[in-house]
Amino acid sequence: QQSSLLTAVHAKGAASGLCKRPYIQLAGDQDCANSLALQALSIWGNATRACQQTPRALAVLTGATHCQWSTPVIGNCPFDKPCPEPKLSRDVQQELGLSLLKALAADDIKDELRSMGSKLAFVDETSK
Repeated sequence: QQSSLLTAVHAKGAASGLCKRPYIQLAGDQDCANSLALQALSIWGNATRACQQTPRALAVLTGATHCQWSTPVIGNCPFDKPCPEPKLSRDVQQELGLSLLKALAADDIKDELRSMGSKLAFVDETSK
């Protein structure tokens, strides 16, 4: 499903509906399930390559993990167990992610990324 979506985006290029919207990809520097090097950077490149003019950002939060983005109702997420580094609390990680999403919706993502400073391990930001 993801592959067919990306194929359609690349085929339509800037005319794709996805290219008419700002885009943010959030990742964690302590994500042991979908690490920046193994998955997040390739997803970032594939998802944004066709949309050269659209505001977009890849934000890697310091201390963020794979499992802390959601709050499980039943069970748990075992992916982060091998990570030795300290992690953010679930509430803090979700709050940081939500503030970036709100800034994206308010067309204020550049300022929000700047204000986060050391809370971000890596940022790749492009805008019109």
